Amino acid sequence: MSAADGTVSIPRCYVHPDFMAGGFCVSCGRPICPDCIIEIGGKYRCVACMTQITEVAQSAQIPQTVIVQKRKNPVAAALLSLFIVGAGQLYNGQIWQGLVFLGIGIISIPLFPYSLVWMLPVSLFSILNASAAAKEINSGEFPGRPSSKHTAQFKK
Repeated sequence: MSAADGTVSIPRCYVHPDFMAGGFCVSCGRPICPDCIIEIGGKYRCVACMTQITEVAQSAQIPQTVIVQKRKNPVAAALLSLFIVGAGQLYNGQIWQGLVFLGIGIISIPLFPYSLVWMLPVSLFSILNASAAAKEINSGEFPGRPSSKHTAQFKK
């Protein structure tokens, strides 16, 4: 937060400056977006640091064992959106989409029962979207973005 004007600085990916950072590399500390995150043992690393670690390991003839787990549970994402509209998107890291769904849900509370007309389809879409997005993330893609060369590290 800037002390002078009170604005909040949102960290941007150092590789993709148009994207918000989804975390920080534990090796170099640079902000990285979900496309650039390589998660190993619950820690985030950027592609550059992972490449450097791999090169050092190969030059030292150290056997490499990397266990990569799927990142998101589609059932958990769907259940979260079932109970709180937009919560599944927030769980998947789709912050803006989750906040929009959540905002629609909050606005509709005082309009109950009239809000059921639009909240049922919005809720259903939120549930299905959260589950599908979790599956895309697990396949190495990030929903709403073109495929990236940095996604090969995820299991399908």
